[in-house]
Amino acid sequence: MRHDLEQLLAEEIKLIGETDWDFLRLEKWQALREEIFTRLHDAELPTAEDERTEVCRLIADLLRVDATIITRLQSRLAELSRHITATHRLRRSYDEASSHSAALIQQIV
Repeated sequence: MRHDLEQLLAEEIKLIGETDWDFLRLEKWQALREEIFTRLHDAELPTAEDERTEVCRLIADLLRVDATIITRLQSRLAELSRHITATHRLRRSYDEASSHSAALIQQIV
Protein backbone atom coordinates (compact mmCIF):
# COMPACT_ATOMS: atom_id res chain seq x y z
CA MET A 1 0.00 0.00 0.00
CA ARG A 2 2.74 2.39 0.94
CA HIS A 3 4.58 1.78 -2.33
CA ASP A 4 1.41 2.51 -4.34
CA LEU A 5 0.86 5.79 -2.50
CA GLU A 6 4.50 6.79 -3.00
CA GLN A 7 4.17 5.99 -6.71
CA LEU A 8 1.02 8.10 -7.02
CA LEU A 9 2.58 11.00 -5.11
CA ALA A 10 5.63 10.93 -7.38
CA GLU A 11 3.33 10.90 -10.44
CA GLU A 12 1.32 13.85 -9.10
CA ILE A 13 4.44 15.87 -8.33
CA LYS A 14 5.67 15.18 -11.86
CA LEU A 15 2.26 16.26 -13.19
CA ILE A 16 2.43 19.56 -11.31
CA GLY A 17 5.86 20.20 -12.80
CA GLU A 18 4.51 20.00 -16.33
CA THR A 19 3.46 23.28 -17.89
CA ASP A 20 0.73 22.03 -20.21
CA TRP A 21 -1.51 19.04 -19.58
CA ASP A 22 -3.11 17.26 -22.45
CA PHE A 23 -6.29 15.27 -22.02
CA LEU A 24 -4.59 11.87 -22.39
CA ARG A 25 -2.07 12.77 -19.67
CA LEU A 26 -4.88 13.69 -17.29
CA GLU A 27 -6.77 10.49 -18.11
CA LYS A 28 -3.66 8.43 -17.36
CA TRP A 29 -3.20 10.19 -14.02
CA GLN A 30 -6.87 9.78 -13.11
CA ALA A 31 -6.83 6.07 -13.98
CA LEU A 32 -3.72 5.47 -11.85
CA ARG A 33 -5.24 7.43 -8.98
CA GLU A 34 -8.51 5.51 -9.19
CA GLU A 35 -6.70 2.17 -9.33
CA ILE A 36 -4.55 2.93 -6.30
CA PHE A 37 -7.40 4.30 -4.21
CA THR A 38 -9.56 1.29 -5.09
CA ARG A 39 -6.77 -0.99 -3.86
CA LEU A 40 -6.37 1.21 -0.79
CA HIS A 41 -10.08 0.98 -0.05
CA ASP A 42 -9.99 -2.82 -0.28
CA ALA A 43 -6.73 -3.25 1.65
CA GLU A 44 -6.19 -3.90 5.30
CA LEU A 45 -4.68 -1.02 7.20
CA PRO A 46 -1.12 -1.69 8.31
CA THR A 47 -0.88 -2.97 11.85
CA ALA A 48 2.53 -1.46 12.61
CA GLU A 49 2.22 2.02 14.07
CA ASP A 50 5.08 3.51 12.03
CA GLU A 51 3.71 2.04 8.78
CA ARG A 52 0.20 3.33 9.53
CA THR A 53 1.62 6.78 10.33
CA GLU A 54 3.55 6.82 7.06
CA VAL A 55 0.46 5.79 5.05
CA CYS A 56 -1.57 8.57 6.71
CA ARG A 57 1.19 11.08 5.93
CA LEU A 58 1.28 9.99 2.29
CA ILE A 59 -2.49 10.31 1.99
CA ALA A 60 -2.34 13.81 3.51
CA ASP A 61 0.44 14.75 1.06
CA LEU A 62 -1.63 13.40 -1.83
CA LEU A 63 -4.63 15.47 -0.77
CA ARG A 64 -2.51 18.63 -0.68
CA VAL A 65 -1.12 17.94 -4.14
CA ASP A 66 -4.63 17.08 -5.38
CA ALA A 67 -5.82 20.48 -4.19
CA THR A 68 -3.11 22.13 -6.29
CA ILE A 69 -4.03 20.04 -9.33
CA ILE A 70 -7.73 20.80 -8.92
CA THR A 71 -7.06 24.54 -8.60
CA ARG A 72 -4.97 24.43 -11.75
CA LEU A 73 -7.66 22.48 -13.61
CA GLN A 74 -10.30 24.98 -12.51
CA SER A 75 -8.17 27.85 -13.81
CA ARG A 76 -7.70 26.07 -17.13
CA LEU A 77 -11.43 25.41 -17.36
CA ALA A 78 -12.18 29.09 -16.72
CA GLU A 79 -9.69 30.07 -19.43
CA LEU A 80 -11.27 27.65 -21.91
CA SER A 81 -14.71 29.00 -21.03
CA ARG A 82 -13.55 32.55 -21.81
CA HIS A 83 -12.20 31.36 -25.18
CA ILE A 84 -15.47 29.61 -26.01
CA THR A 85 -17.46 32.72 -25.11
CA ALA A 86 -15.20 34.88 -27.28
CA THR A 87 -15.58 32.42 -30.16
CA HIS A 88 -19.36 32.54 -29.88
CA ARG A 89 -19.29 36.34 -29.90
CA LEU A 90 -17.10 36.37 -33.00
CA ARG A 91 -19.38 33.87 -34.74
CA ARG A 92 -22.46 35.98 -33.94
CA SER A 93 -20.70 39.12 -35.19
CA TYR A 94 -19.68 37.35 -38.37
CA ASP A 95 -23.20 35.99 -38.91
CA GLU A 96 -24.70 39.45 -38.39
CA ALA A 97 -22.19 41.06 -40.74
CA SER A 98 -22.80 38.37 -43.35
CA SER A 99 -26.57 38.79 -43.21
CA HIS A 100 -26.25 42.57 -43.56
CA SER A 101 -23.94 42.13 -46.53
CA ALA A 102 -26.35 39.72 -48.21
CA ALA A 103 -29.27 42.13 -47.66
CA LEU A 104 -27.21 45.02 -49.01
CA ILE A 105 -26.25 43.05 -52.11
CA GLN A 106 -29.89 42.13 -52.73
CA GLN A 107 -30.89 45.79 -52.51
CA ILE A 108 -28.22 46.78 -54.99
CA VAL A 109 -29.18 44.05 -57.45
